[in-house]
Amino acid sequence: MLLQLFLIFKGIGILFSIGCLVLFFIGKDATLKRKLLLPFFAVNGVQMVGIAYFSQGVIAALLVTAFAVFVSQLFLRNLKICDPCGRIVNDYHGNVPESCPSCHASVPNASVVSVSL
Repeated sequence: MLLQLFLIFKGIGILFSIGCLVLFFIGKDATLKRKLLLPFFAVNGVQMVGIAYFSQGVIAALLVTAFAVFVSQLFLRNLKICDPCGRIVNDYHGNVPESCPSCHASVPNASVVSVSL
């Protein structure tokens, strides 16, 4: 029963994740991107934990949980989104430029989502 519920959640979660990724790369609304980042990471984290639990057991699920929380928190703290054009301005190395490469507006120093554990 638990496996069937997880498979249903996983199917819906995959559709949600694909929709969020399309919005993150194509969308122009910065506030909507900021609102969807935390649910995006939560849904993907639960999927990773569920896959680890059903394939390897409880210990692997606990390790994947710790790893998913750590990586999500690092990513959310370092991600910067340009307010006027909605573009994610971090490069592939995580560096944040002084101005947006697309609209040349100044990039805010505040993180996207404030997460404290």
